[in-house]
Amino acid sequence: MGRARRVRARLPGSLPGDVPDIRPTARRKPELERVAKDITADGGNVLAIQADTTNGEEIQRAVAAAVEEWGRLDGALNNAGRSQGGGRLAEVTDETFDSVLETNFKGVWLAMRAELQAMTAQGTAGGSIVNISSIGGTFGATGQSVYGATKAAVIAMSRAAAAEYGRDGVRVNSVAPGSTMTEMMIAWQQRDPGIIEHLSSLAALGHPGQPRDRRSRRLAPQRPRELRHRHGPRRRRRHRPWPH
Repeated sequence: MGRARRVRARLPGSLPGDVPDIRPTARRKPELERVAKDITADGGNVLAIQADTTNGEEIQRAVAAAVEEWGRLDGALNNAGRSQGGGRLAEVTDETFDSVLETNFKGVWLAMRAELQAMTAQGTAGGSIVNISSIGGTFGATGQSVYGATKAAVIAMSRAAAAEYGRDGVRVNSVAPGSTMTEMMIAWQQRDPGIIEHLSSLAALGHPGQPRDRRSRRLAPQRPRELRHRHGPRRRRRHRPWPH
């Protein structure tokens, strides 16, 4: 649920050649169609739905469509997010604050609410939800005050949901990727030349991640007792402030 962009959509436990039924959801139709085509090429069954992740009614309809198509909802990946575009805290406008909060935090909450309602109402309760946070939600960074706060909120909400729904057989996990060369990161580089080089100097591998690096079956383990909540940065870093 969220951006149907360069990060491939795969549900828990899937590997190349073992693609489950997938329901990608995104606001932009061309990007959604590209992801759907990619999934189909891998042999998966896909139901592509165009929806706004900040619109509760559209999200409810998207989840209901998936349940109607396949009879149940077993897994969900929520990857909604947008950048605040830099600027120190006192320079952020009301419009930017509201937009980042609505997309990064409320959008994930709306998706989780619909997904949890579906998972707990099924004949055999249970499922797995993975929320994509960011390493920016785990430490303070210049120009990321609002963005970091929303990503930290996703981590906290995931932990609470894991505690609330664990006995229903629903596992909720969050993942905090480091810098990844998505469209959002490329746009940041255009606004702030040199930021990729700086972030690379902080990364253990010496370079930003690529979207293909995120295709991990470990995001949502299949065994119910394996864990109730997992969260942690994907890359180690030295604690140095980012440049103004």
